[in-house]
Amino acid sequence: MPCAIVSFIVLERVENLRHMQIISGMSLPAYWISNMIADMIKLYIPIGAIILLALAFDSLYDGTWVLFMLLPPALVPWTYCSSFLFSKDGSAQIITLFANYLVCCLMGILVFVLQFIPATFKLGAILRWALCIFPSYCVINGILWSSSSTIPL
Repeated sequence: MPCAIVSFIVLERVENLRHMQIISGMSLPAYWISNMIADMIKLYIPIGAIILLALAFDSLYDGTWVLFMLLPPALVPWTYCSSFLFSKDGSAQIITLFANYLVCCLMGILVFVLQFIPATFKLGAILRWALCIFPSYCVINGILWSSSSTIPL
């Protein structure tokens, strides 16, 4: 979902669509607030499906629904800020997809594993706090730790 959001924001900036709406009489705060609300609603639809599926298969871990519900208010502003790094919507979409995959999947699992090995625990702890600036990492970290509390060690 962040890929679609960042692509739309960059495309609007490149083609001056926001400027046309402001000239037509729309206020700048109304423009940004309406865009953010629409993007958050777009994120809550798949999140609702994920929560329902987790409930259906009895795999919703303690507190993970809170992480999912807090993700859109964190992810949408993060995506809006990161959109200023790009000048083309295609490259913004691809790099955002790759960055979210790298941070969420690979780094999340790497930090989780590093914190289980006594020799690398300190490195894992440093990386864990350094990566907390990414909303998608916070969600995957919370899910991994919530699920590991149910695993007998």
